[in-house]
Amino acid sequence: MVTNYDDYLLSLKNYVGERNDDESIKIIEDFVDSFNGNVAVELEEMKAKYDELDKTWRDKYKARFFGEEEPPKGNINDNGSEENSVMAQTYDSLFTTKNNKEGED
Repeated sequence: MVTNYDDYLLSLKNYVGERNDDESIKIIEDFVDSFNGNVAVELEEMKAKYDELDKTWRDKYKARFFGEEEPPKGNINDNGSEENSVMAQTYDSLFTTKNNKEGED
């Protein structure tokens, strides 16, 4: 079962009770250090991702004004080469006419 920090700390407090021996204190310290360490690592990773995404979008936004827009990225096929997923189409190729065998309306 997954519990949040406060619930787990309360359970730990109930488990330790009035004991203040080294083992009980170590268990509490280990939990708090582990939880805070995990949170710190997650926050660092999120901040790094945010900074990278922010830089990317700022660069794209700036490039928009100087005509430096990057071409659309294609898909990588099995051979490792890039193929563009956007197919060149004309207006007429978007519509097809269906021959009505029963007669035209």
